[in-house]
Amino acid sequence: MSERKFITLNSDRICTLLDTAIERVIIAAPGFTDKVSARLINCSDRIGKKNVYVIIDDDPEALRLGYGSFETIKTIFLNKVTIKKQTGIRIGLLIVDDKCFVYNPTPQIIEEEPKKLNIPNAIRLCSNERDEILEKLFPSDSSIDYQTGAEIGVAELSEDEIKKIKSDLDKRPPVKPELERKIRVISSQFQFVEIELTGARLKNHSFSLNGKDLGIKNDTIAKRVTARYKLFDDEQIKKISKKFDLEEKLNKIKKHFLLNIPKYGNIIHVDKRVDFDKTIEKFIKTIDDEKEKIREELSNSLQKSREKIDPWIKQNLKRLKKQELEAILFPNSIEQIDAFVNKYLENKFPTVDNILTNISCFLKITNVSGQLIESKEFRESIEKVFNKNFDDIVQIDSAVKAKEEDI
Repeated sequence: MSERKFITLNSDRICTLLDTAIERVIIAAPGFTDKVSARLINCSDRIGKKNVYVIIDDDPEALRLGYGSFETIKTIFLNKVTIKKQTGIRIGLLIVDDKCFVYNPTPQIIEEEPKKLNIPNAIRLCSNERDEILEKLFPSDSSIDYQTGAEIGVAELSEDEIKKIKSDLDKRPPVKPELERKIRVISSQFQFVEIELTGARLKNHSFSLNGKDLGIKNDTIAKRVTARYKLFDDEQIKKISKKFDLEEKLNKIKKHFLLNIPKYGNIIHVDKRVDFDKTIEKFIKTIDDEKEKIREELSNSLQKSREKIDPWIKQNLKRLKKQELEAILFPNSIEQIDAFVNKYLENKFPTVDNILTNISCFLKITNVSGQLIESKEFRESIEKVFNKNFDDIVQIDSAVKAKEEDI
């Protein structure tokens, strides 16, 4: 029975092949795992350093993608193994004695190396194909300049270049592949949702009476007429709220689509995003209609509030000394205080359009950060919501199904 052509070649199987090496090892890839690096060094000690030949990507980005670690490069270099550079290489080549394989190295921030042997990522090459590759790596024609004749791995990786790689990684360090994969899974399943109706709580609307706005330049006098006045009393709020139910509608949307993670906020599962986006779009379109329902009632309430604050302002101004009041009203006389206050309120007192314009829907959707995933408290909060181990949650395609009835 002939050997399989399509095979699985992960770090464990590469190490097994390296252990069998007698004459030579040639390996080219964007990078290697620590275990492969260690085996290469053992192999070089056993069969001779001149018989182990390594080609690697000298771009730090390869390490950020999870093709290997800086320590693997440093260790191979310090052990005097021949190490060449090939910027941007993204295929793998392994030659152990007469065996030859081309494989697909795994960027481990995306996924783990294949563990099952029925997931092929490599092709076994025949002797003719192997010899052809060797010729491209080590031209036998003496008339060919090696430095220009070899197709890849022409120049050796120098100590200065290794220092540059280290410096680059210090500035922008790679995320641990396992953490990066969890970030991807969590981000692909869940997102944080901040959503609120701003300006809709009438009890929060107030009118700030500032003495400086009245033209009072003396700080001490200004403080005597400065105050904050609530625009709506409880009875007015209750009456308007009967016609204005946006808060209630938004709360129903939140309850249906979102899961609350205590201390961290609301999250949504991607399975719900399409319906959520459509529902929110429809909700936002109804805001203007809902605002018009309360325009008249708001206008009447604001007018009553203004009628109440008007005499209060006049009363506070009249408590000032005559000279102080004359200075504020100038060039008007004291007898014109009513006109003065009316003009002030016309310019400063909120209108119904001011109130309605501020009523809007704030929506912000963000991905889960790596910093949060590293937080033990956050992981425990997620586990409590789903009643599952965190690692189990990030491995399931639809973790939210266990809680679907609550969403």
